[in-house]
Amino acid sequence: MAESDFTLHYWPNFSGRSEPLQMILAYAEAKYTMQRDVKAFKESNTGFPAFACPILEHDGKVFAQTSAIAEYLGSLFNLIPTDAAKRTHALQMALNIADVYAEAYQAKNTPESKKAFTEARLLSWLAVLNKAVAFYPGKFAMGEELTYVDFIIFSTIRQFEFLFGSICPPMGEQLSALAAAVAELPQMVKFLETAEPVLYPSAKGE
Repeated sequence: MAESDFTLHYWPNFSGRSEPLQMILAYAEAKYTMQRDVKAFKESNTGFPAFACPILEHDGKVFAQTSAIAEYLGSLFNLIPTDAAKRTHALQMALNIADVYAEAYQAKNTPESKKAFTEARLLSWLAVLNKAVAFYPGKFAMGEELTYVDFIIFSTIRQFEFLFGSICPPMGEQLSALAAAVAELPQMVKFLETAEPVLYPSAKGE
């Protein structure tokens, strides 16, 4: 693939919600470019309207939202279930994670809100996500088949740990095993060696 085949637009100096997309592209060994002037792109964009980043340009098309882009990349790189039920469950997990991430990001603002979130709401979400990963036996979310949602899960765990630091609860047996399996992929070992911070310094938990 040519260097310009994939362009990701995201804020400068951290990977945030673009990280799982970068992971998928790295796993597929696809060449991609990061562009950091999101405002300029949105003002000049003549493709499909995009508001929230990350934003992906590929083959003359424009896509936005992490879950949507991840599913699109999954379809390109054979990282999407072929079974209809599994395909829907993968998307369901991706959207659940988008919900809990939004809640976590809002909870980061004060020590009190962080404590309340990590001691109650996050534990409820983790219970659901662990049960979902356990539903299909195997080392990944959809069983033995690596899919795009595994990269979303792995990246989100990294962001939880960054946001909440020492008060971040254990992720649970299934999520932790999945994260370890993704981290051990040769492409992820290489990616993580040079990965940007997942979030900006002021969001880092103690």
